[in-house]
Amino acid sequence: MTLAAAADDYLRVRRALGYKLDRQGRQLLQFIAYLDAIGATTVTTEHAIDWSTLPAGATGGYWCDRLSIVRQFARHLQTIDPASEVPAKGLLPYRRERPIPFLFTSAEIERVMRATRQLRGELHAATTRTLIGLMAVTGIRVGEATIAALDSYAELRDRVCPHPRCEAFFVSRNGTRLLYQCVHRVFKRLVAACGLEDRSPRSPPRPHSLRHSFAVNTLRDWYANDVDVQARLPLLTTHMGHVTPASTYYYLTAAPDLLALAARRLEPTPERTPDDQLGANA
Repeated sequence: MTLAAAADDYLRVRRALGYKLDRQGRQLLQFIAYLDAIGATTVTTEHAIDWSTLPAGATGGYWCDRLSIVRQFARHLQTIDPASEVPAKGLLPYRRERPIPFLFTSAEIERVMRATRQLRGELHAATTRTLIGLMAVTGIRVGEATIAALDSYAELRDRVCPHPRCEAFFVSRNGTRLLYQCVHRVFKRLVAACGLEDRSPRSPPRPHSLRHSFAVNTLRDWYANDVDVQARLPLLTTHMGHVTPASTYYYLTAAPDLLALAARRLEPTPERTPDDQLGANA
């Protein structure tokens, strides 16, 4: 089997399992073309690194992503071609820095929701306003909002658009399914209309920021009310759709006051010594 055929087979299987692999697929085919251009008939670690570090001026994160794409394909290829080498992890060390998310206050969310009044069309304004409110109070993703049963919005939607062109709960002015790109664009306009400024150059306020805000506010309330956060965290992890609590703990770094509340739990009290507290949190 040629490398091109093996790559096509690999992508077909992965996509059948639900992976889109749009960008990854394009880059994998670029890697195959690179191997073909240099006359290589299989994957080697040397070739993988040489291709992954192109172009020379790219970031370390970009190189690591490219090498990861090759590594996953090489694992597949090795099952049919034992001569194929699987690049080891850590060959291109890079520490990814996660940007601090934009956290909405309750007042800012209300301002953005009020700003939907400027949108053209009753259905368009209602869809956007209801979607923002739903994301703010539940922390769901944009795509997950289509399964919620919101009677007030449904009544307006059915009146304005009695014959939608899809089965999604939230629909556009044309009765079609909402596109994330469109939601993101409208949300950006509303944020600008409210005068909200970016608090980090890498993390402007966007729809996903509502998820971060929900998680931070939930954790903040738990700490402020002396709730056993360690016991409840798996519930929040499941609700947010995270794989492990470690992903949810990331939100602790998003707000200084939240970190202070967490640190206060570790401070010794008259009833408990530092050793007792360490034992309780072990």
